Amino acid sequence: KGKTVPRIEKFDDAVLGLATNEKSASGLGGMTSKLTFADLATGMGIRVVIFKTKAADSIQKAMDGKTGTVCYPKKAAKTARQKWLASGSLIIGGVQVDEGAKKALLKRKSLLAVGVKRVIKDFKQNEAFEISGEDGVAFAVAKAKTDSSQLKNKDLKNIMLANADDIVIL
Repeated sequence: KGKTVPRIEKFDDAVLGLATNEKSASGLGGMTSKLTFADLATGMGIRVVIFKTKAADSIQKAMDGKTGTVCYPKKAAKTARQKWLASGSLIIGGVQVDEGAKKALLKRKSLLAVGVKRVIKDFKQNEAFEISGEDGVAFAVAKAKTDSSQLKNKDLKNIMLANADDIVIL
């Protein structure tokens, strides 16, 4: 905590545990926020450098790997559409799913209403929403096939909330 880690090759609990949620002096969010977005970007094959911008030539030094923390990209097999959905779309709502639904989604299956434990924030058809596991951690983003209000109808528990082609695992 408080020290610069020169490189991150893999985001895991040990790396995320080094960060605090304190906002920087410029109010741009804490290190946890920065690491979350760096993890998302590296998952899409993008190299990220987190650095202080106040020093002279800070951008050039960061590009040369002489300052900050370099986060190395992972091999990304995501299509441009999946990258857009994961990072460029406006995420409107969210759901929490049970462990069975999470396992199915990780195997590239569609999201059925029966696997949804609760709606965290409402969304409409064709809007992007975040999918969290029982631990509350978001692991996917999807484009809704139907409104979240449909989940309140007990007779529609087998409706498809999101097609596998419209789900991006983060």
